[in-house]
Formats: sequence, C-alpha cells, structure tokens
Amino acid sequence: MAFSTTRQRWARVALGTAFALLLGLTAALAQSPFPSRLVTFIVPGVLDAGIRTADIMQPGMHQAGTREMGAAIVRELDRLVDAGARA
Repeated sequence: MAFSTTRQRWARVALGTAFALLLGLTAALAQSPFPSRLVTFIVPGVLDAGIRTADIMQPGMHQAGTREMGAAIVRELDRLVDAGARA
C-alpha cells in the first residue's frame, strides 16, 4: 500500500490504531468458536479486496460507506471461518 499524501498517512495511522484495538480483543475472543488469530486477517483481507472508506480512499479502489465496510468485514470473517472449517 502506497500512501503519498499527509492525509493518507494519517488515515493509515488511524487505521493502524483501530486495528491495534481490534487485536487487543483477541484475548476476549479466545472463548469464541473460531481461533482468535483469525481477527488478524480480517481487516487486511478487506483492504486487499480494494475496499476503502473515504478517509483512506485510493485511486482504483472501491469507496464504501461505514455500513458497506462493516458488511465487508463480516463477509471476510465468514469467509475465513468457512475456510477454517474446511481445513
């Protein structure tokens, strides 16, 4: 991921901070039916799919609103859980 503007760099910091908070939840997810390490793949999977909110939008990516981004995260979680069940 190449971030060229100051705004994009700050957006990356904000996203990284949010992701760090998400990772902090992994201990709570240890009781969950899926491996807590799965959380570490959810956000990158969505970003790798080219989905971005307006604050981290890049050329050639799909801009999504908050609801659409949330739905994409849930779909990615479902995909990873399904893949783990088949493994």
